[in-house]
Amino acid sequence: MDQNNIFNKKMKYRPDIDGLRAMAVLSVMFFHVGFEWFSGGYIGVDVFFVISGYLITRIICNEVKETGTFNFSNFYVRRARRLFPALFFTLLLCFIFAFLLLSPQHFERFSGALVYAVMSMSNFFFWSESGYFDPASDVKPLLHTWSLSVEEQFYFLWPVTLVFLLLRTPKWSVLLVLVVGMLFSLFLNFVFIDGESKLLTEFLPTISGLFIDVSSIFYLTPFRIFEFGFGALLVWINRYRVKQKLLLEPLFLAGLMLIFYPVFTYTEETLFPSFNAIMPCLGAALIIYSGTARYLGKLLSNRLSVGVGLISYSLYLVHWPIIVFYKYYKFEDITFPERYGIVLISIALAVLMYFLVEKPFRIKSNKGNYRSPSSFGLICAMLVLMVTLPAATAWANGGWSWRVDAKNLAFVDNPKDYHKNEYGGNGYRPNTVISIGAKNSQPSFFIFGDSYAQAFATGLFETVAPIGKSGIALFDNGCLIGPSVTRFNKGVEDKLCSGEYDKVLSIVKNNNYPVFISHSWDSYNGSIGNKEGTNLVFEDISIYRKFVLNELDAIVDHLGNNRKIIIIGTTPGDSNKEGLINCLQRPSYMAQKCKSSMNSSQGAGYELNLQMEKLTHKYLNVFFWNPYDIFCEKGSCNGIISNKLMYSDGGHLSKDGSRFYFQRMKQEFLDVID
Repeated sequence: MDQNNIFNKKMKYRPDIDGLRAMAVLSVMFFHVGFEWFSGGYIGVDVFFVISGYLITRIICNEVKETGTFNFSNFYVRRARRLFPALFFTLLLCFIFAFLLLSPQHFERFSGALVYAVMSMSNFFFWSESGYFDPASDVKPLLHTWSLSVEEQFYFLWPVTLVFLLLRTPKWSVLLVLVVGMLFSLFLNFVFIDGESKLLTEFLPTISGLFIDVSSIFYLTPFRIFEFGFGALLVWINRYRVKQKLLLEPLFLAGLMLIFYPVFTYTEETLFPSFNAIMPCLGAALIIYSGTARYLGKLLSNRLSVGVGLISYSLYLVHWPIIVFYKYYKFEDITFPERYGIVLISIALAVLMYFLVEKPFRIKSNKGNYRSPSSFGLICAMLVLMVTLPAATAWANGGWSWRVDAKNLAFVDNPKDYHKNEYGGNGYRPNTVISIGAKNSQPSFFIFGDSYAQAFATGLFETVAPIGKSGIALFDNGCLIGPSVTRFNKGVEDKLCSGEYDKVLSIVKNNNYPVFISHSWDSYNGSIGNKEGTNLVFEDISIYRKFVLNELDAIVDHLGNNRKIIIIGTTPGDSNKEGLINCLQRPSYMAQKCKSSMNSSQGAGYELNLQMEKLTHKYLNVFFWNPYDIFCEKGSCNGIISNKLMYSDGGHLSKDGSRFYFQRMKQEFLDVID
């Protein structure tokens, strides 16, 4: 292949690419703001990756072809002009609002994320936070910067590699390395599809332990390389332009369909990126290839699409913090009209940022110049100091708790990481059979379930240990333990859950212990499958609940009618995943209207609790304990009882909540195990 014939000497402006940017950023924003039709709108980020792969590769190849070398300093200055001013301005605004709104623990996490974002490593920060008790995305104003970090890491790695290949190796080696790199990136997605590699587990267990779950392939750059590669390949594929212009029309249409299909059909439960990212990436590549189509191309090259595309970077930066801060202030879900309001405000602010922040640093003025590299570098350095120094200080000093009313600080012993430290199941190992109670005593009961069951552990221990009794427990975070069901995470079977019911049967096989069963029963709709490996999809919540009741019927049948079985319903919980602590620990100058929203008559599991109680009436030895009877009084379910927090987050009992439950249920419990 003659490389000299591949690249044009001049970079022609492609309005259709700006239109493609508009499509991508609107998909992401509509997904984030909560429009159900855009359930897969997050794939807009992957479209951006394809665009970046194409443009960066084309810039580098053109310069090398024209000059025989590549000026890295000019390249990175241009990238900095494009990215840093708007980013630093956004970070500065976010820091101000975070200072005013966030509780110390959330402000501390925010400050750490900001420091990582400045270093282009926020994807590592949010990956390190991922896990079963990962704080909700709704309290992470900078969560969206993970994709910017991935893109910036690509900017550091790919130019050096590409320039070396173009100047120091045979011409065919560039395509070979590119294709092999894409295939290897896809291969990694398949190897770590369930969060771990059998090969690494066997030979390099320490390295394998780094890949904790499906979030690894979502956040980390190696698993995204193939997406940039789709765009990079276009630089060579463009050499083979179709001669019949009309053929561009069906190619463009195919590209649109390959993007729109995942936008409207993918969900947060879809495994991603993996093979599911191929469709939108291929669609983006087809649109870039055929974007000059005479008729359909106007869908993206019209003035409105191009205008939105021009502000797409600023719009991406500002829309997510606006959503997070508004929901945090309101302390409840946003309404449908509010979603439209957020969209309009985001667009308006993005327009201002584009003209007042982006353009002055990136685009030459009418006089034919813009700020010199030294002047621009000084401004960037000042902005870095303005955002990182206070953020690092807040990060190192517990999120500046002096902003919070002293009474609320004294309400809990340790507000930092309250959920992890004060969770009722803290200190009890999940995913394995354990003993709870007095040592060297014969077990007198068996309890199994998910993390909601584990939250009872503190109260259980303090009830049975003083009287010399103990029991056996099996807790599995995120698992609905039943005879015909297992958990699916992003469409992939969770192997930790798959064999747990067999453990239950083996434990009860040769004894007649009373059995306690507890789950967050209403939480698994959309995330369970059968033992044959099929993800179960229920048309509505009533069908899901009927499925759960059938599972309970089967469990009772397997455990035996002569055994006492106590089914514990779902706790009422709080109205926010972060729980009441999130409300109490807000800055003292913020109105704490969120306190009133913590008391409600119905929580997530109210209806299913009633149905499970009705189910137990047909059995002689099966009983139902409804936590609503303990935590609710006169139609109000309280998150604070006797000046103690009942929940460590939005649903899991705290240690105090666990103690309170068994203080109220102590006699009933002892009657069962005796």
